[in-house]
Amino acid sequence: MASCAFAAMNATFDLSPLHKAGGAYHVEDKFDATRNYTYSVNVCGSVDPRELPAACDDRGAGAAFQVAQWYESCYRLGALGGNFSLLDGADPARGVRLTYGGGDSCGWTGDRQFTFDLVCKDKFNIPDRFEEYVEELVSTPCHYSLELETIWGCPRECEIGLSSSGELRLCSGNGVCAFDEHRGAPGCFCFGDYDGSDCSTISAAKARCDDDEANSGVVAGLVAIAILCALILALVALGVRETRKNRFTYDLLLEKAAAPPAPSSSKGGPVGEIELC
Repeated sequence: MASCAFAAMNATFDLSPLHKAGGAYHVEDKFDATRNYTYSVNVCGSVDPRELPAACDDRGAGAAFQVAQWYESCYRLGALGGNFSLLDGADPARGVRLTYGGGDSCGWTGDRQFTFDLVCKDKFNIPDRFEEYVEELVSTPCHYSLELETIWGCPRECEIGLSSSGELRLCSGNGVCAFDEHRGAPGCFCFGDYDGSDCSTISAAKARCDDDEANSGVVAGLVAIAILCALILALVALGVRETRKNRFTYDLLLEKAAAPPAPSSSKGGPVGEIELC
């Protein structure tokens, strides 16, 4: 496997995870189905000859081949080696470009050439036959380009970490990869509540805030329990008071009912003894 390392503007790149040992990626172009090409390519290494038709047998080793689908034809688009450059000379966080030159001759336009434009994105993407397309550059015929949005196009200073859901994500899914002009280097810019080189840790301020919220919750819970207990005690005391009051009234009624009736005079005068003559 050829070297897959590249460094520029305090940014380092490693494309080795995209290398397909003993194989190749096969991608279509944007022409209609009656006159289209298939491109067999590899990253940081040659295309395995077993992945190519017989028409490519005399083309030698290469990192990219163009195979016609409507007749037997094969062109080598790039020899081994490759040259690295930044997609944006002022912002290494945008991604990296890998260009393979030294392909078969294309007449007056020179040799054929193939370019990988690897755009830094938070996705583990590889060249796919039905999702990516190879385009021939209008300004330079026989120069072909494949744009791929992939996490492997990001500088290694933007670290990959575990997200809260347990997935491997760029900046742990809690930040973005960008160029820090003050430091002169790319890195993860974490969202407000996160910190660390891969944005995987909760910031100290957020942790203190969470602790304060937790403590406030405990205090509020204790206060609520105390109020509830006081309310229950008040209701019990009120019930006992009413019970005693009703019992006292009931006892008075019983005493009154058990007392004999007082005698009374028909004249309404005082009651006395009757004397016999």
